[in-house]
Amino acid sequence: MRVAMVISYPSNSQMGELRQLLLAKHLQNAGVPCDVFRLSRRREDSIGATEFHSGMRFCRVDNPGEAHVPSLTSAALLTQLKAGGYDVIILRGLRRAVNDQIMDAFRTGVRYAAIPGGSFRDRHLARYGFIFFEHRGQCAAYARELKHKPVLRPLPKYVPANVVRAARDVTKSADVSVVSKFDARKNHRLLYPLFDTDLRIRLIGSGSLQGEVEQVAAGRPNVVFTGNLEWQACILAGAGARLLAHPSTHEGLPRAVVE
Repeated sequence: MRVAMVISYPSNSQMGELRQLLLAKHLQNAGVPCDVFRLSRRREDSIGATEFHSGMRFCRVDNPGEAHVPSLTSAALLTQLKAGGYDVIILRGLRRAVNDQIMDAFRTGVRYAAIPGGSFRDRHLARYGFIFFEHRGQCAAYARELKHKPVLRPLPKYVPANVVRAARDVTKSADVSVVSKFDARKNHRLLYPLFDTDLRIRLIGSGSLQGEVEQVAAGRPNVVFTGNLEWQACILAGAGARLLAHPSTHEGLPRAVVE
């Protein structure tokens, strides 16, 4: 059996995908080949190794200028999936145009599994034979709503205990921290009234709406943008604030909150 895992959020960072990479690594250690693919806005396809997995294959998207991530598609990804001869495709992220692409291309001969996030419903739910849920509320909703009764298993967030222990002693150098990508769902606009206070605000991450938030924060030295941080540094930076804010409009189980 050959497995492909598709991570539909385009990024060159491994932040936020540690549990997916660990799942792939455990499959490989059990003798099940598992290739990991991730969408990328880069012009060329590439392969990047991590400490959690032997190699993540970055596949260029067809529409790199598209700011709305769920609308991204990738012919390059389809080409690699067709060449791989996979028996199972695991889709990380639901309600994605690239998922529509994949399921239209592989209507038979492939079994599907899903790893939902903030969105846990889409029109393909009846085709998933296996769903890794983030929290018990998701599991209960699937068990109640899905007539075909897929296999439901938890996929816990991966939080390194040694880093979390170290974070307990971090000096509080900010009043408010936000750890997330910048997009409409993450809803940084809710924080705009705080920008005009004397609160020290640290915004960790990057994304399509970062420029808008930076414009609103212009001339306000109390608002600091760190960009993407390595995952250990990210945990420490989040812990270095008196308050962690997570203003998303909707979520699954946010990794930053668990940390």
